[in-house]
Amino acid sequence: MALTLLYSSTAAVEPQVDLVAVHGLNGAPIQTWTHPKTGACWLKDKEFLPQDVPGARIFTFGYDADGCFGKTTAEIVDHAGALLSCLIDEREDDRASQRPLIFIAHSLGGIVVKEALLQARLDQKYECINKATLGIFFLGTPHRGSDKANYGKVLANIATSALNRPPPRLLGALKTNSPTLFRLTSDFQHQLPMYQIVSVYEMKPTGPLKTLIVEKHSALLQVTNEEAISSDTNHESICKFEARDNPVYKKISKRVNRMVKQHGATSERISNMAMKNKYYNVPRSASSQFTGREAIAQRLLDTCSPTSPSRAQTVQKRFVLYGLGGSGKTQVCLKFAQDHREKYWGVFWLDGSSHQTINQGFQGIADMCGLKHDASQIVQWLSRCEHPWLLIIDNADDPALDVSQYFPPGNRGTVLLTSRNPDCKVHATIGFFKLDQMPRDDAVTLLLKYADIETSEATRHSAEPVAETLGFLALALAQAGAYIRQGLCRLEEYCEEYLRRREELLKYRSVQAQYEYEYTVYTTWEISFAAIGQMESQTSRNALWLLHVFSFWHFQGISEDIFKDSWVNIREKGWLEHLTKLKEWGWLEQTSETSTFIPWDGDPTTWNPKPFQEAIALLSSFSLISVDDVKRHISLHPLVHTWAQDRLTVTARSRFWRLATTTLAASSSWKRFENFFYVKQIRRLMPHITCSLNYTNAEWDPATTVIVREFMYAYGAFRLWRECRDLGEGCLEQITVELDDEHLGVLDVMKVLGDAYQCSGPSKKSIDLIEQLLKSWEKLFSDEHPIVVALADMLREMNEEQRGT
Repeated sequence: MALTLLYSSTAAVEPQVDLVAVHGLNGAPIQTWTHPKTGACWLKDKEFLPQDVPGARIFTFGYDADGCFGKTTAEIVDHAGALLSCLIDEREDDRASQRPLIFIAHSLGGIVVKEALLQARLDQKYECINKATLGIFFLGTPHRGSDKANYGKVLANIATSALNRPPPRLLGALKTNSPTLFRLTSDFQHQLPMYQIVSVYEMKPTGPLKTLIVEKHSALLQVTNEEAISSDTNHESICKFEARDNPVYKKISKRVNRMVKQHGATSERISNMAMKNKYYNVPRSASSQFTGREAIAQRLLDTCSPTSPSRAQTVQKRFVLYGLGGSGKTQVCLKFAQDHREKYWGVFWLDGSSHQTINQGFQGIADMCGLKHDASQIVQWLSRCEHPWLLIIDNADDPALDVSQYFPPGNRGTVLLTSRNPDCKVHATIGFFKLDQMPRDDAVTLLLKYADIETSEATRHSAEPVAETLGFLALALAQAGAYIRQGLCRLEEYCEEYLRRREELLKYRSVQAQYEYEYTVYTTWEISFAAIGQMESQTSRNALWLLHVFSFWHFQGISEDIFKDSWVNIREKGWLEHLTKLKEWGWLEQTSETSTFIPWDGDPTTWNPKPFQEAIALLSSFSLISVDDVKRHISLHPLVHTWAQDRLTVTARSRFWRLATTTLAASSSWKRFENFFYVKQIRRLMPHITCSLNYTNAEWDPATTVIVREFMYAYGAFRLWRECRDLGEGCLEQITVELDDEHLGVLDVMKVLGDAYQCSGPSKKSIDLIEQLLKSWEKLFSDEHPIVVALADMLREMNEEQRGT
């Protein structure tokens, strides 16, 4: 491994820039860049770059690419580290270390460059390399496939084209390592705003494969600061130029000069970004299939970027993104945060659906930043912060919620707000944008990406009526593509199948805005739902059962642990008796699906995650849910969440609500008396508990008091006494059965309710309740019973405190 100098400006002229070329698989330091017929090497021959960029030093980096990509990803890390080490040695004096640096990479060499710059950002000894880098020229670099599996095929095609007959060891390593290489692109996205990116993509097939080795969508990073250049050649020849008048070469040389001339502005930009991103509290990455949206991306970049330190920001930057549900507002924000993370010291995210979700978001910020769980204090903390921050408030759709109360006061920071409510435009200080249907070309491209269909004139022609039928709505296009990808219908058949189900769709009630567009999305989901049902397997039945249970919980933060803890508690922690009573009262029924997730008897079999994970994988394959790659948390788009409940009959809604609340209650009783673990677990469950209790047809009876009791304990753990009181009183008002030994659960509810009254201050109502509770227990037990004694003492203390006031 070595860095070879191919050209340097004359001794009398101080070099202005260092150019470093990195070859790909089966490449060579010079041969990769040399035209096979003319022998012209555009990196070193005087009539090429030495003439067009006279102030440059031009290097080529040589390494064993077969070994690099034919073993483990650790080899790539080592080769990237070697590249950095060579550059440090070559540029060790003060003047050279600050000289602008531009990389030129062919094919898989681009992966080595990305890994090197990723290391340079994280390792202080290489920080000067990262700061000096002005731009990168990617020539046929495979940044992504249409999915992770397809990415492995792209890498294998490169190996085949480069080596004709690549050894099986190499192909196996590329396939095995492709997920890691795929994730490298996501990790590298965070520092892309620091560089100017030029991506060159091939237009002709290579050799016997008769196909493009790296298609356009794979060769492009698709970020706002990227320039795409088409090359009328194949993958092997994309980095070789016969003559100086080659149009691609001319564009490359001009852009190198342009980068050097803009170095002053670039240096200022990098200086402004020297404060690395410290806090990044965003729920998930943008979709890897994100397409288009150039207009809003540029608008956000122009308006929401931090103000230069040399200029005072006179007003807080607030931008409002509004439009139809499912149009892609959240994805646009995720993409902006991901692409421009390094511009901000902190990027924070709030779910603006309700006051409670906003406060939960502030709790997440507090946990990350070491602050108290107090929304008002966090707002003031942001207001005083001198570093640039971005606060994204997503899904602020409730017209009765004044979201402005959560804006940090003053002129600092940037707030990006999304809503379905156009009235939220009143909060904007730097602009607003209505995100509506996608442009026709982008919509067709997005549909084909999700369908895993190669783009051609014929496939685009077939996809256009599908995109038009779905109203060019991003979410509907993604769903349709997922359905086609499963092989459940051909692209040409989709519109006909859609029309057959339209009347069925119109029977469903929607509570969302923009009625006609939401039904278009609902139709797409019903097609996927029916397709899963037609599989007639236990996994498909489990998947649909879970989808309906999820619809009564919050649409984010669902995890396998909820079901696992519920299973353990039912089997081991005394919940089996409660379950029996719920069955006897007709509150629950046993089916093949519930048997999978609820142990109806004392069978000692441990929790088996496989049925749950298989069902989740099936739902995910139709894009009905999303699964976080790191925490494995499950989330549903809010419209999918609503649709999954709306499609149920009244009877079915009641049944699934009971299943959802029973599962949560059983899960929440885990380690209740180990306060730290209980509070930590309940914080995750609280959004789901609150959502399940918002069901308007909730019905309670003596058998369900164990559920009410667990939820009241949960509210009490966070000192939410009003919610605790409301739940307990609502339960007792519905229960008219006379108390006896079989209904001690009712007394448990009364006891917890009495605690809530006591903690929130004595009142006539609380004293009356304790008196009623004491009389009930005295009928069942003697005066010496510990609970009777405790209630009598409590009543005496409350009466004394009230008389004292």
